[in-house]
Amino acid sequence: MNSPSPKQAQELLHKSSLGLAVVGLVLVTPFAIHNFLQGRYLLGLGGLLVNGIFTFNIWSITTRHYYSDTLTLMGLVPIVTFFINLTFLRYGIIGIFWCYPAVLTCYFMLPERKAWFANTALLTITLPIAWHILEQALAIRMVTTLLMVSIFSAIFIRVINEQQQKLAQQAITDSLTGLLNRTSLQETLERSIDQSKRLGIAMTLVSLDIDHFKSINDICGHATGDQVLRDISHLLTE
Repeated sequence: MNSPSPKQAQELLHKSSLGLAVVGLVLVTPFAIHNFLQGRYLLGLGGLLVNGIFTFNIWSITTRHYYSDTLTLMGLVPIVTFFINLTFLRYGIIGIFWCYPAVLTCYFMLPERKAWFANTALLTITLPIAWHILEQALAIRMVTTLLMVSIFSAIFIRVINEQQQKLAQQAITDSLTGLLNRTSLQETLERSIDQSKRLGIAMTLVSLDIDHFKSINDICGHATGDQVLRDISHLLTE
């Protein structure tokens, strides 16, 4: 039984990344402008850099180039981590508010394993700084709530991914045998024919038929016929 294709597995990620990039672009822009007007040029620059990555992500996804994963991990996460901690060092408690959307962004704009890595790096750098800067009671609450948001997000994304994989598997396989279904056959044939024409490579189609299968259903019943199909499918899979 085949697993869902990478394209199917990342469809939800691309949609959520696109939505977050649009929302982030709209909401971060006023703060970037405000920081420049108030003379906080470094923070204003940070907002512009974040907006630049959001804009590139929107272009990447809408044009189906899909560079957003790499840019988010290598660009957005380090920039956001740096400027969150800069906000902590200069303005204290204000930095707390930006931690929560940053954590969510990791999980909704990156593949699951990359999101774990990015989120771990963000929290590992940010929490110790916040712990030393903030009052103890506030620091304890910040660390606790931020860890809760991070863990809840990780659980939520894991459940979504598992459900998506199940739905994708159901869409391409036959429920009785677990083999790829007619829709998958059609798509595979079309891809193979296109590849054969493009590369000039011959292709071969092998067709199997179960002799006297109708007799099995008529004499032994459809339940036995279904079991025969499952057994043959298992044999073919192995």
